[in-house]
Amino acid sequence: QGQLVLAGSQHYWSIEMEEAMNTGGNDGLKVYYQKMLAQLQELVEIVRSNPPFLISMTLGALMVIDVHARDVTQKMCDDGVDNINDFSWVSQLRYYWEDQEDLTGL
Repeated sequence: QGQLVLAGSQHYWSIEMEEAMNTGGNDGLKVYYQKMLAQLQELVEIVRSNPPFLISMTLGALMVIDVHARDVTQKMCDDGVDNINDFSWVSQLRYYWEDQEDLTGL
C-alpha cells in the first residue's frame, strides 16, 4: 500500500510540474508551488489527527517525498526554470505511466 501511495504521488508531481511549466512557465511553477504548500499543510493536519499506525507510517514517508518535491520545486522557481527541457527538470527523477499499447516495438 505504501509503495503505491509514494509512486502515485511522484507520478502526479511529474505530470503537474510539466503542466505548470507548459502552461505558465516559471510563473506556472510558482502557482504550483503554492498548491504544494497547501497540500502539505493538509497532510500535516491528517497526520496530527492520530491515524492508525500503518496509515501514519505511509503518511510519514509521503511527507518526506513531498517535502523533497517542494524543495526541488522551490529551487526551480528561484532559478527561473520555465521549460521542461531545462536541465534542472530533466535531471530530476520523474515517474510516468505508459500504456502497453504505446510500447510496441520495444
